[in-house]
Amino acid sequence: MSLEVEEEERRVGRFSADILCRDTATAEGDWVVIENQLETTDHSHLGQIITYAAGLEAKTCIWVWSSV
Repeated sequence: MSLEVEEEERRVGRFSADILCRDTATAEGDWVVIENQLETTDHSHLGQIITYAAGLEAKTCIWVWSSV
C-alpha cells in the first residue's frame, strides 16, 4: 500500500472523514479512509468509518486509536 493524501476533513453527509487518501499502489488509485480516535474506542467511530467508506466508495479503512 502506498498512500497519497488527497484531503483532510472530507465531508461525508453530516460527518467529516479525518483523512482521505489514494492508494497509488493500485491500478485504479483506490480510495482509503483514515479515521483517528484519541479517546476510548466506541461503536460510533466504527459506524462513522463505515459511513465514510460507503459514501466515498473507499476500498480500505484504517482506524487509528491511541489512548492518552
